[in-house]
Amino acid sequence: MCSKSEETRHEQYLRILTDGPDGEKDYEAVRYLVDKGYSDSKYIVSRMKDSYGSVRNVAWLGPNANGVDYIDQLRAITTQSKTKEIEQQDKKHNTNDVLNYPKKTKPKISWVGIAETVIAAIVIAAIFFILAKHFDIHLNQ
Repeated sequence: MCSKSEETRHEQYLRILTDGPDGEKDYEAVRYLVDKGYSDSKYIVSRMKDSYGSVRNVAWLGPNANGVDYIDQLRAITTQSKTKEIEQQDKKHNTNDVLNYPKKTKPKISWVGIAETVIAAIVIAAIFFILAKHFDIHLNQ
């Protein structure tokens, strides 16, 4: 993935076709667009030994009819790639959420807790009967 400060090739082409080139950094992209028939602009290629073959200057005339069609294609491509990037970020975010939150579970029945409750009930009943016998209380009357 490209960082937010980096521009993809398609984003660069779209920017150039809609807003024009932004200096020397766009000259090679302009060459590509002209060579592919998306613009009738002109460029000058260097014949100097140290920079032979590189674009030295550009006369930007804007997109032609093919370029206007290509703008629509580029917009669809960049929108699609941004949508995929957002979906991937959401998926990553949702995965992190699942990992960070405790899972909801049903309360477990503890056999130890049941046994303790039964024993406590038996002990209380035994104490009640012992006290009743000691104080001579008749329970059957």
